[in-house]
Amino acid sequence: MTAEPHESSPSAALLARVQALKAQEPNLRSRDVATRLGVSEAELLDARTGADVLRLEPDLKKLLAGLPEAGRIMTLTRNDTAVHERRGTYTEGKVHRHVGLVVGPDIDLRLFPSHWHAGYRVIIQAGNRTLDSMQFFDKQGTAVQKIYAEGETDTAAWTRLVEDLTHADQTPGILTVEPAPTPPSSAIPEDLDHDAFQDAWSKLRDTHHFYGLLHKNSMVAGAAFQVVEGRFTRRLPLDITETLLERAAAEKVPIMVFVGSRGCIQIHTGPVRRILARNGWTNVLDPDFNLHLRDSEVHSAWAVTKPTDDGPVTSVELLDANGAVAVRFFGARKPGIPELPEWRSIVHALPELTPSNDT
Repeated sequence: MTAEPHESSPSAALLARVQALKAQEPNLRSRDVATRLGVSEAELLDARTGADVLRLEPDLKKLLAGLPEAGRIMTLTRNDTAVHERRGTYTEGKVHRHVGLVVGPDIDLRLFPSHWHAGYRVIIQAGNRTLDSMQFFDKQGTAVQKIYAEGETDTAAWTRLVEDLTHADQTPGILTVEPAPTPPSSAIPEDLDHDAFQDAWSKLRDTHHFYGLLHKNSMVAGAAFQVVEGRFTRRLPLDITETLLERAAAEKVPIMVFVGSRGCIQIHTGPVRRILARNGWTNVLDPDFNLHLRDSEVHSAWAVTKPTDDGPVTSVELLDANGAVAVRFFGARKPGIPELPEWRSIVHALPELTPSNDT
């Protein structure tokens, strides 16, 4: 079913507001347009369904089965603090009940199907370029992942996948979104046994077990880092990311960069080379990997050590206003292999946060 918005419909009214705003500020990105208008990004696209946007089924199994055939693409995952863009080819992905996995040298993802609620195929003109993407959103209408065709993408395979995912109903404006859940408290629980928590941290055997420790104690990362501060964590200056990345680049130390939305964690593993800080953003601008970090959204930065069966694993973790992790940096490593001593040296040499260097 295909239909354009009737001129008196809510979708038409929303699109008229979008046009009025863009007439005043033509360079606004869609995410910023949505914020300014008090709606979600998915609602903006849903209003255009049947005109220049195609509604897709958010079917992860079909998506992961078809993407390897499409060849080289760019995949983008973001949150309010950071944007992570990785170019390359999908390997075969798998979806279990609660999690999907894509583990390849280019594209490395952890996917959470319960947060994949809506999808769209979007084609826009950006100057002399055509941007063709599949975009997927959670129940709040916030993007969980966007996948872009590139010059080396297999157009036929991409088109077949779009057709396979096309939703039967192309009526505009039918999407319903839910209010965002209240963020968990960033405070340390009043009844927390600090000694027992530190003891449990000291007995971690895998970095993934950290999430279980948080869940068991109803804590966010920021609160946990405070409890073990001075033993397993230390505070870093808020502007530490540029220094960290420049040292990794200069010493040619491969790293891992994790950025997550509700429905996807996207990982880059490899070197970083071109680091550029400009206009309130710290950026990595490499051919296959881009990171864009909004400096003002980093509310605390920590050097963190977690015990594992492979020895201590060191990370630099940037937290948002709610005490949740927005970006994680590790030295490149695989399970069963100790972390790179060069990476550990870089992190240990980072200056500690003091009142004089608090930004």
